[in-house]
Order: sequence, then structure tokens, then C-alpha cells
Amino acid sequence: SAGENEISGAVRLAVQNASEKESSGAAVSVNKSKMGKREMGCSSAFMIYKFIQGGVVLGSFLIIERRKRMKDRIMLSGISSNAYIGGVSIVFFLGSAVGAVIYYLTAVILNFNFGMKNSIDYLLMVMLANVFAVAFAVFLASFFDNEHTNDNASMAILTVLGFFSGIFFPYEYMPKAFKAIGMLSPQRWVSQGIEKIQEKGTFFAASGEIAVILGLSAVLYVIGMIRNGKKLAK
Repeated sequence: SAGENEISGAVRLAVQNASEKESSGAAVSVNKSKMGKREMGCSSAFMIYKFIQGGVVLGSFLIIERRKRMKDRIMLSGISSNAYIGGVSIVFFLGSAVGAVIYYLTAVILNFNFGMKNSIDYLLMVMLANVFAVAFAVFLASFFDNEHTNDNASMAILTVLGFFSGIFFPYEYMPKAFKAIGMLSPQRWVSQGIEKIQEKGTFFAASGEIAVILGLSAVLYVIGMIRNGKKLAK
């Protein structure tokens, strides 16, 4: 993470020595991983943020269709509010999933260093960011009647949480108060899950973060579905 300098060289040498010969002290193990030429951390922080923030498109779409009474006309056909929101959510998720796959394939082709044995685990964690983006967008859209207000609120909340999440600045060096805020950040859960997979060498090492993301996403989505179903156009 320190980049191509004396520190990274020393760490790389220490890891190489630990993997080639026994240590006289504590036992040392090194996870196998395919080393790429470019650091994934140069793009992951911004991409994780953008995938989550991209959910604002879904929220704005729901508000626009509600405000222009397009949702009312759709429901006149007998489609329930839950089916309508669910269908729109699925389409958005598939679209964002395509973007995640393109991002992943680009990183593979350009030989980025994922820092893990199975780089597909990285893609799965990014997909979880898309899942949260859908839930957060549906939830937030149920509180606003104007898409511009929704956009600004989404940007403000996610920017603040992203700032304290540790994806832009080292989390370990932050004050305790900042760390407490960062622990509530979805960007932190995704990035921390990736770090644990890199450290332990298995996708299930991030089971705690995965459970938190999916659990909170389910709660936010259900609340958003209920509130959007009751909310009328103004």
C-alpha cells in the first residue's frame, strides 16, 4: 500500500524470506496470490464509492415516476407497488453488475494486483456494494419528493461516510471518534471485507462484513418498499 519505494521493497523482501525458509521465532505463513504489475488500491477506493453512490440514479428514477404520476398509471394495470419497485430494482442491479464485471475484466486484462489467490472474490465484494446501493437508493427515495434533493442528500451522506471509512485515508491513523463513524460506513465494510480475504486467503474470511451488508440492505430495502408504496405524488 505504500507504493514503489523503500518500504514496499523491504516488506516484499521480508515476505519472500518468510516464504522460503523457516523462521527462528514465531511461525510465519504466506498466502498464495497472483502478483500483478499495478496496485488495485489505486482504483478500488474510488470505484467502490462510485458503485454505491451510483444508486442515486435508481432513487431519482423512482421519484420522477412518482412525481409525474407515471407510477400511478403503471399500477392501474394491476401491478402492485412492490412488484413495480422490485422490477425497477432488478433492472438497475443488473445494469450496475455489468459495470462491475467490465471494471473487473479491465483490471484483469491490465494485470492489476488483487492481492488474493482468487480474484473473482474481489468481484463478489464489489457486487455486494451494488446490492447495498439498490437498498439505500430505494430507502432514501421514500423520504423525498424531488430528485434533486434526493441526489444532494445521497451525495452528502455517502461522501461523509466515505471520508471516515478509510478508503481515502489510512483508517488506523484516524482518531477514535472518526473510527467510530467509519465503522458505520458501507464503504468500510466492503473494503474491510476485501482486506480480510487478502489476509486470510479465503472468501469466507469476510463473512462478518458480508452478513452486515446483506442484513442492513434487506432492512433498508423493506422499509423503502413499504414507504414508497404508501407515498403519494405531490
